[in-house]
This record gives sequence, structure tokens and C-alpha cells, in this order.
Amino acid sequence: MLVGRILKPLWLAGLLIATVGTSLPTVWSEEPSSRSWSPARKSPRSTTGKTESSKKRLRQGTILEKVKGEFRLTGERVAFYPQAPDVKEMTVLENLALERLSELVAENRRRIWLVSGMVTEFRGKNYLLVSRAVLTSETTSGVGEP
Repeated sequence: MLVGRILKPLWLAGLLIATVGTSLPTVWSEEPSSRSWSPARKSPRSTTGKTESSKKRLRQGTILEKVKGEFRLTGERVAFYPQAPDVKEMTVLENLALERLSELVAENRRRIWLVSGMVTEFRGKNYLLVSRAVLTSETTSGVGEP
């Protein structure tokens, strides 16, 4: 019985490592700069006159690094709206980081955050798995409300 208690968690850990291990090559590619996005790395295209439909989706596995933006409630979920004018909003995936910041988001005050995390894609939409969100001292003026 003791052997079964030890082997079952080890089997589950091996399955988890095998699953994560298959996705690591796409995240840690030969050119990591091509898989990360930060505000300092601007798009070569002009951002003047951008419409909602011309905003771009980020690719699966893109790592966000200290991107300024705000969280807003959208129905029962939370979305992240980056301040970058050419990037679409992303639905935030539920995790411990979202649980910790959800009380502040629920207050509906316009706050600016520095956010790091990983982008995923599903059915043509971006989702964000937040790894770190730091509240800045800035607040928005309400300009650009959806």
C-alpha cells in the first residue's frame, strides 16, 4: 500500500513534466526575443489610425514583460487591456495571481498595472496567464473607455 502511495504521485509528476516538456521548445526557442513582447519592442507598422479590427493578436507562447495596461471586468471574467495601441485585449486565465488582484479589479477604479505573463491562443482569441502584476501609482483618466 505504501508503494502505491509513492508511485501514484510520481506517475502524475512524470505526466506533468512530459506535458510541460513538450511545450518548452516553443517558449524557449533559439530566438527568445522573437517570442517575447514588451512595450519597448514596438511594431514596425505605424500605429496611427488603428481600429479595433486592425489590432493584432499575439502568438501562442509570447511572453509579456512589464507591459502597462489595465484590468477590467467583462461579465464574470477579467480582461487585460494593454496600453499598446496595436494589441488586442486579452481574457485573463484564472490562477492565483488573478485571485490576488481580483478584489482591486472589482472596485472598478481605473488603475494602471505592470503585467508579466504568457499569452495563449484559442479560437482566434488571446488569453493571458498572469505571472506577475504590479500596481503602479498611476491612474487612468477614463479616456478610451470601451
